[in-house]
Amino acid sequence: MIRIIFNPKSGRRKTARILRSITRALSRKGIEFDARPTEYAGHCKTLIAESERIGIHDFILLGGDGTFHEALNGIADFEQTKLLLIPCGSGNDFVGSDRRLSRKPAALLRAMLAGSVRQVDYIRMSDGKRCLNVAGAGLDIDVLLKARAMRRLTGSPRYVAALRRALRSFEPYPIRVTRSGRTDTYECIMVGVANGKRIGGGIRLSPKSEIDDGTLDLVIIENVPRNRIKRILPGFLIGRHIGKPYCVWERLENGARIELAPNSRIQLDGEIYCAEFDCEIVRGGLKLYC
Repeated sequence: MIRIIFNPKSGRRKTARILRSITRALSRKGIEFDARPTEYAGHCKTLIAESERIGIHDFILLGGDGTFHEALNGIADFEQTKLLLIPCGSGNDFVGSDRRLSRKPAALLRAMLAGSVRQVDYIRMSDGKRCLNVAGAGLDIDVLLKARAMRRLTGSPRYVAALRRALRSFEPYPIRVTRSGRTDTYECIMVGVANGKRIGGGIRLSPKSEIDDGTLDLVIIENVPRNRIKRILPGFLIGRHIGKPYCVWERLENGARIELAPNSRIQLDGEIYCAEFDCEIVRGGLKLYC
């Protein structure tokens, strides 16, 4: 039994078209399936958990990074449960982080029916929340909130426009980062712990990241004088900030604890939470059809 979970608000016509194509293909092959739409925030997480309890462990997910984030957080049985991710969102940053994750639904479905499974890493927070792509804090939160208020733009253009607006007024802040027994303090505007490469519909925050290498990447953008922001922004968008004086980059073999100001928020796969920024890598913890 395969359960299809789709976000009807993600991609809209594209999602409906792909859903029809997949259900026809499964019907032709005589494979048992059903399809469930998500109806509210967090519904995908609930659907995954309910499905596992009745013995369903194979899922096709149609949606964006938020849908995939919810699915990851709904899984209880990582040994049996396997996901097929079909990107239908505006950003699709996790799938876009790895060339081996196809964007073609027909190819993905063939991989699923052939039983082609790949084990990838994910990020686990100290409170149990899970993150598939990037966990971040600082300017990232302000950008996400501004981007959500923009209706006319989608994907990377919306994020870039929100980033430009946020940089006009954002103030740097201190953080303390502890990893592998070492603690350092930074004055920064953004900090991220990355499993995947991209955020904001294609911005290459962590171009060295690989989703199955058993490590995470710490990326810190330190305080940059406002008169230099326009000059460095184009390089940041395409991942050329790594190695620059204003960027701290480190590979994390285990994880990190990042201490922020009280009541600070963090984002996990673009979803905003009030939580501690204390994370670790789960090596090969998630099974994907691809």
